[in-house]
Amino acid sequence: MAARNSLTPQQGLGFFGLLILLCSAVLGKSQMCEVETGQTNIILDIEESRESYVFKRIGSPSHPHRIKERKEKHSTPVGTTIFRNIQALDKDAGVNGLVEYFIAEGSPNSTNVEKYSADGYGTFAISFPHQGQVTVAKTLDFEKIQTYYLTIVASDRARNTADRLSSTTTLTVNIADSNDLDPSFIYSGCVSLDGACINPEYSASVPAGSLLGVLTVLPERIQAVDLDTINSPIRYSFASGMPGNYADYFQIDESTGVLKQTKAVDTSTAKKYDIIVKAEEVSPGPQRFTTAKLEIFVKPVDANPPVISSSQAEGYVDENSPIGTRVLDAHGNPISFMTTDADLSDSDPKPDYIYELTTPSFNVTGDGVLVVNEENLDRDPPAPGRFKFQVVAREPRTNAASAPLSLTVHLRDVNDNAPKLAMVAPISITAGDQSESRLVTQVTATDNDEGPMPW
Repeated sequence: MAARNSLTPQQGLGFFGLLILLCSAVLGKSQMCEVETGQTNIILDIEESRESYVFKRIGSPSHPHRIKERKEKHSTPVGTTIFRNIQALDKDAGVNGLVEYFIAEGSPNSTNVEKYSADGYGTFAISFPHQGQVTVAKTLDFEKIQTYYLTIVASDRARNTADRLSSTTTLTVNIADSNDLDPSFIYSGCVSLDGACINPEYSASVPAGSLLGVLTVLPERIQAVDLDTINSPIRYSFASGMPGNYADYFQIDESTGVLKQTKAVDTSTAKKYDIIVKAEEVSPGPQRFTTAKLEIFVKPVDANPPVISSSQAEGYVDENSPIGTRVLDAHGNPISFMTTDADLSDSDPKPDYIYELTTPSFNVTGDGVLVVNEENLDRDPPAPGRFKFQVVAREPRTNAASAPLSLTVHLRDVNDNAPKLAMVAPISITAGDQSESRLVTQVTATDNDEGPMPW
């Protein structure tokens, strides 16, 4: 050790609060480190052995070796000893030369520089101060903290505690990930917790009697990942399914998760397959896995067009009715439509048929009821007062359409017109005796509303 200012041994012993700065060095080389003592500057020549540093402290216990790093799996149980080689030397005699070890709380700023790092105070412990063995005091979690910095203090045991001298060093503990998390299926839009999709579900469909090969899966292709940083490969398989013959028709690639149809299936065999997909980590030790639900629908062959029918062929509605007013039959019931398809059984899901009309004045609602679709529908002449049109039901998936159905809607009269008087030409009358009433002229009025005039 060389000093910028010459020091006597007595001066060296006076540096009661000497701080040792531990410097990283390239393996096999020496590095000069400047340490601020508060009274003078001292240059320490730190000689490095493999993952250890040699340094000395004047007048207090010194650590002859400093371990640069320790790596522990985060599955290491509480109470496990992770480091046994802490050793400090004190040249004093008697109790002044006895050394005990403990972990001190580090500076708050010292562990905030790196992400996922923390002070190791409280997470690790030295249960027996005279031995200096570092043990795990709390459960380690790699996903939260990956590096701990332990400030280890070596103190002599001078009878007067005010006279006790100490030295510090830092032990870096790197937490290694362990295989403690199940894999997870992932796709956009899923409900997730800590990066894992909750109750993942997939679906696909095949037409009856056809062989498609690779199937399109919704919402995305089947894919699972290892949530640990170990990033183990995933093996896919079918865990179970209903009906029990699902494996005769479908298979999943164990490496890619690609879903394939291997045999044509008919609706007489099954209309839907419910399969549990298993994603398992390929790793030593316990085989962690997760599952997802897969529904495969068998769609019937579209051999028959839909057939449309209505509750009545004639309907009635008041003229000038607002948009959305229901058209009623002669008994006051709404005109409604029903569509059937011979390709579908009673248990098959019914498609949402699209109803197309040859008039813009009316429309069919989602629940199949005929309603007014235009304002100011007029019954009075010269308007015809009734509408004849046709309705077609179309299946959205196949675009198959029914035969057209004819309907007639009559507009009921509403008293919305005032009587109109015709122009009366000038007349001349002879002056004379007014004792008797005489007809001068005949005045007439007309009304476009339905029904006789009230006079």
